[in-house]
Amino acid sequence: MKTYGKILLTTLPLVIVSLWVIVETTYFFSRTALVNLGETWLDTRLSEAMVIVSSQEKMLRDYGLADITASITKAQMDAVTGIGDIGVGKLGYMVIVTGKAGSSLIRTRTYSIPRSTIPLGFLIF
Repeated sequence: MKTYGKILLTTLPLVIVSLWVIVETTYFFSRTALVNLGETWLDTRLSEAMVIVSSQEKMLRDYGLADITASITKAQMDAVTGIGDIGVGKLGYMVIVTGKAGSSLIRTRTYSIPRSTIPLGFLIF
């Protein structure tokens, strides 16, 4: 076997393994960074939505309107308007809020659906 073949036979696996390790490492760190960035962004939007919902719920409790259906509907509509201004994109998440005073935001199931198909009474963020 010629010298060129021997050198190629010993260095080629090292180069290929090194490239594979570099690619895997880059993929891992890039994916981790993007996932963390997405989670932070969504967490910020969720906290903004929670502030809006909490303010509407506090208003209902402070003025004693928690038992009036029309007041609850108006608070839900105001919350939908406020949350719609957050700007997540064309797709949103449907979140159901119970009508009882003192209740917190309940996410039973999350559906990624177009905003135009969600009826009033549901909160979208």
